[in-house]
Parts: sequence; structure tokens; C-alpha cells
Amino acid sequence: MIFTEASISDSYMFNEINRSAATSKKIMAAINGGVQLDKSYIEEQYIQIKRSRISPIVDNVLEAFDRKEVILLYNKSVLVGKSVPFICMKQGNKSVAFIFIADFSPISKDGSSITIDMKKLYVLMESAYIAKEYYSEPWKFQRSPSLLKNVSTIYSAMMMRILNKEYALSIDKTLYDNVNYCISKFYLNKVCELTNMEIINAYALKTCVAPSRREIDIVDNLYMDAQIQNVSDLIKFISKLSPKMENLTFRYFFERWISTFGNGAFLGLDAFPYMIYIINNVLLGGFLINVATLSELVKNVKGINLYYPELAKIL
Repeated sequence: MIFTEASISDSYMFNEINRSAATSKKIMAAINGGVQLDKSYIEEQYIQIKRSRISPIVDNVLEAFDRKEVILLYNKSVLVGKSVPFICMKQGNKSVAFIFIADFSPISKDGSSITIDMKKLYVLMESAYIAKEYYSEPWKFQRSPSLLKNVSTIYSAMMMRILNKEYALSIDKTLYDNVNYCISKFYLNKVCELTNMEIINAYALKTCVAPSRREIDIVDNLYMDAQIQNVSDLIKFISKLSPKMENLTFRYFFERWISTFGNGAFLGLDAFPYMIYIINNVLLGGFLINVATLSELVKNVKGINLYYPELAKIL
């Protein structure tokens, strides 16, 4: 088994916790030593999921579970941690997603089932399924303007929530839009891996409130000159856009990201499927992250009603 090409191993955040391959070793130990739970362990939740039609793609998710492409791994002896809820890997000639379920649920006293709430379980299963599909065929997602706009807008709003709270950026409308634009551009280019700069710039511009074309052109040139490669580079670049942010460091920002949204949002900083995991938690009521902080932010995004219809088309 190996990490899928262009998968989580490309994430700056993952590599930060994987120094000396510590997390990779833990993941492999969990997979090799864990028990794969079959349908009998989630019989009650499975029936509830099927009956509730909790999501438009519920059949896809349950079928992937039945085909053992989404695997519930009970790994009590080696806990991976809630910051890595699932991982996608190659198994033979197919991609599979492993969910480290012991990090989220105990097993019943008689050892016959897991006790996790149905919504929490489904959010994990659906997010892992989408991740598997994304890492197998990312181009399908990259060709969905509505989905990319939704996800990049939410990502930018999450970052701006922290930066605005710390530095009152909304007082300076030009600075607010410049920072917002750069965040969205980074996400679309470096996380979603779009390459058409004309499209990227147009999408990024739509996340702004009242952008000045002249100011955006200036900051765009600065952004391109900075040759930003990862989220740490992005924060370093943003810190230079105004003297009021001169004390901004990646560590400072990251600590506030976790304290605001929870450990479950860790990989969402620079890995597309884990931002999907964040959004799914909000829309489906999974509460595996700090949903209360995100609920209004996500549900007020213009066009969020197209999120699931677009996913259904892709999948």
C-alpha cells in the first residue's frame, strides 16, 4: 500500500506532523494492526442512513462501503488522532479510504457494534468517499465552477474570520479585499491545483466585497512575484501587506485556526478533501469540528444550495 499520487502527502500541514515519517508510520501501524469492521458493526446506523436519505449521494457512499472501498478501521491500539480522520491509499489496483473509527467511537461492551451517532458516522463515510474519488480523478472536481467557488469562498471566509478578529481588517476595505483575494487565489491555484490564471483570478475576485481593480492588480503582481508555494508562504506574504500585521506568523495563525475550528479542521488548511469534510460537518450536523463557529459562515455563502447538486453530478 502507498499514499495515492497527489494525495495528502503533498499537504504542507500533513508534512508538518509527519517529520521523520512519524505520522506515516502510525498510519501504517494502524492499518496493519487494526480490524476492518463489516456491516454488522454498524447495522443500526446503516439502516438509519439508508432510511433518512441524509444526503443526495448516500447511495454512492453506502455502495462504496459495501464494496470495501470505504473501510471502517478499528485501530484502538494505535490511535492516529482526530486531525487525520481518514486517509486514502492504493490497495492493489484500486483506491480505498480508511476511516480511523476508534478515534471517534468506542466499541460496545459485547464487542458487536460501535456506538457512534449516525450523523457523525455518515459524515466520516461520505467525506472519506469523496476524498477517494477526488484523489482518483481530481479533474472531475476541477471542472465544477460552482463547487470550487463555494469551497474557496468558505475557505477564504474561515481565514478572514481569524485575521479580521486579530487585526480588524474590515476597517480598511481595500486591505480586506486584497487579503481575501490572495487567500482565494492561493486556494484555487495551490490547493485545488487549477492552472488557468485568468479563471483563478476571476473566481478569486468574486470572493471580494468591493474590490478596486487597480489595487487588486497591484497586489496580484506582488503575489505572483512572491512565488507562494504553501500555506506558510501565504501567511508570510499576507503579513507584509500592512504594518498592522507585522507580528503575524504561521504558528500564530495556525494556533488560532485550531482554537477556532477544532483539531478536525487541521488538514482543511491545505487539502481539498478535508475542507469538504469541514463543510459536510456543517451541512449535515456532524459536530466533529466546531460547527457552531462555522454554521452561519457556511450557510450564508451565496450558492451553497448548489453544493450537493454539484457533488452529485461529479460522483
